[in-house]
Amino acid sequence: MTGRPDAPIRICVDPNWMPFEKIDEEGNHIGISADFMRYFSKALDIEFQLVETRSWQQSLDLTRDGRCQLLPFINKTEERGSYLNFSDVYFESPVVLVTHEDRKIKGGFQGLNGKTLAVVKGYSYESFLAKNYPDITVVHVESMDQALTLVSEQKADATTAALYMFPFQVQQLRISDLHVASATELANEIRVGVNKDSSYLLPLFNRAIAEIPQQLKNETILKWTPKKPHADDHFTTPLYFLLIIVAIILALWLTWKANKQLRIHNRKLKKMASTDALTGVANRSRISLMIEREIDNVRQTEGHFSVIMLDIDHFKKINDNFGHDAGDKALCFVTNQVAASLRSTDIMGRWGGEEFVILAPATHLDQAVILANKLRNAVKAQQLDHLGVITASFGVTEYHPGDSEDTLMKRVDKALYDAKAAGRDRVKAFCKKV
Repeated sequence: MTGRPDAPIRICVDPNWMPFEKIDEEGNHIGISADFMRYFSKALDIEFQLVETRSWQQSLDLTRDGRCQLLPFINKTEERGSYLNFSDVYFESPVVLVTHEDRKIKGGFQGLNGKTLAVVKGYSYESFLAKNYPDITVVHVESMDQALTLVSEQKADATTAALYMFPFQVQQLRISDLHVASATELANEIRVGVNKDSSYLLPLFNRAIAEIPQQLKNETILKWTPKKPHADDHFTTPLYFLLIIVAIILALWLTWKANKQLRIHNRKLKKMASTDALTGVANRSRISLMIEREIDNVRQTEGHFSVIMLDIDHFKKINDNFGHDAGDKALCFVTNQVAASLRSTDIMGRWGGEEFVILAPATHLDQAVILANKLRNAVKAQQLDHLGVITASFGVTEYHPGDSEDTLMKRVDKALYDAKAAGRDRVKAFCKKV
């Protein structure tokens, strides 16, 4: 199945994980997760149908069995990956350790060795703790309310909590004797988990996630920020302001994370625009720009540089006899062999097809010829599986005052042509202008 579904999509949630998500007394899905699902419903024109459960573990089980098609607010784990496909991350919250105010724990999880930690059954932290901190005794509970209550009653030494969830829940539970004892190396990286039988939904969600406005995230956080307590509450005013500060810090943190991800995304786009997708070296546009810059540089400094062009010998026969996959493998093999033998100042790019160009700064023609022969020998030094020994032909030329990129490349192309005409697997230099 592809496209948008006609029938409502069945979803399961954590019935008691506020402010992230909950099933209220009327059977409604509420919380941050519900707000995002309303956005997804509108953005994707999809209707969602809540399947009520009594625990998070039951929600996981129903999704594993296919009775629920997706979990809208979930951390990715290896075990869950056996029955779920995961969307991109769309919400994050650091994970902290919460203890009774009379108990001091330092060093994060390391400080809990030999102690008890209340964890909701089915939470993603379980496998992490079992693998990295086996000396911590995990006490399974059904909900975060139960976990926080056990810690408050000092029946467990600590629990894990999302930084944003903690102040909301202690206010709801009217607990004032807990505190954040330590940061941890964990963070909730929230995704949509889609049952593998409904994996056609995944690209739809990823497109919608990519377009979530940062303003929506900030407004959602503020919406679920704990409200000022009533006069008869035993919550103190300083604690109330602490809750507000936590919410503001998280909103700022999420904004910073979003901007960081945008910068990373832009860097990836920039790299994609200048990199050959198959071989990973500079593409023609990029290497051409680098040659133009080098020409400008040597004109100002009266320096020198050379250009090497190589062409894989009999490449068409490789494609014709073994297929294009083998041709791609040969291109990557030659790229790796050449790149491993280049100097740190040399720049390699794919000129087109089976042709590559190396820009060799501060290199005279005789030095470039030596370098080209080194690269030629590197290419044929190893066999490539059933393709055997691959060879390449090389043309070399040096920049002369008055050269443009066009004249320089015509000259090196002529040198390459001479190398191939002379029998291939050799180096030819061209020192005169065309």
